[in-house]
Amino acid sequence: MPLLAVTVLAVGLGVDSAGAAPDARAETVGVVVLGDSYSAGNGTALGKASANGPNRGYLDGAYRSNRSYGQEYVNWLNAQGVSASLTNLAASGAVTTTVLREQVPAVPVGTDVVMLTIGGNDGEFRDIVQRCFAVAVRSATGCQGAVTTAEQRFPEIVENTRQILEALEQRLGPDVEVVLVGYPRMALDVRYTLSEPRTVRDANGRSRSELFTYEAGRAVRGLGASVDVWQRERLVEPWNLAHDLRVTYVPTAAAFAGHEPDPSALTRNSYRWVNEFFETGGTVGANGKTVSVFSSDANNWYHPNIAGHRAIAAEIAQVFGMPDVR
Repeated sequence: MPLLAVTVLAVGLGVDSAGAAPDARAETVGVVVLGDSYSAGNGTALGKASANGPNRGYLDGAYRSNRSYGQEYVNWLNAQGVSASLTNLAASGAVTTTVLREQVPAVPVGTDVVMLTIGGNDGEFRDIVQRCFAVAVRSATGCQGAVTTAEQRFPEIVENTRQILEALEQRLGPDVEVVLVGYPRMALDVRYTLSEPRTVRDANGRSRSELFTYEAGRAVRGLGASVDVWQRERLVEPWNLAHDLRVTYVPTAAAFAGHEPDPSALTRNSYRWVNEFFETGGTVGANGKTVSVFSSDANNWYHPNIAGHRAIAAEIAQVFGMPDVR
């Protein structure tokens, strides 16, 4: 995703995916956002004081933000002459079952577009961040175990997400449009290994120490690629073949290429669109580099910053485009 696309959304103009000039339309488009922290808006707060205590700068205790990709997309629709409104029901920490149980029943009947990210918490996203990247916590065996756990949960995540789609179709009918947004990669495409000594036994039962090395960067990026495949090929494509309700999958990995966190403990990626540790609210400065503010709230870390949410909204505008309001 070129920086220009992010800048365009930032000033409220946008890209008309159909190539036509924006025109005034009479319809009012109701957009609802469901899902987890990536949809709620974690990572976008600038630390302004509020009554919410440690998660200051957000609209409520669910970490919902008016800088989320959903709001940026609605801003783009309004800039195209489409009257649009947003209802953000996503919540930090949500898993597939809580979306199904708590969020879907709250979606207003008559909603035109539903957008969501989901599955990261089912796969223990926080555990991966801690065990693969956090200094004094990360380890080769811990990271390997966290990645393996996430992989093992893919089938359950896909099945639970399918149930969310079924519940949306039952509640809203086949004319609602659903946009499933993919997750950015959690680390730059650079060599990043974790090593530690471990004890092994030979065929005779004798123990010896060896150095175990785990290609953590490649494994975590591979996990993200697998999530894309499962969501697109195991969920969205079969769903669209069998249902009238249409689902659009919007991957974000290509847009975020080069803008992911630096896995090293010594440096930050100057062009990151995903917060690293101890920061929030990153925006693109005049020199093209990310400018952020300090945050001790771990719920902000390893989430898209303000620039990242604008980039996601730009991808949605490009891939999904305008709603087909009937």
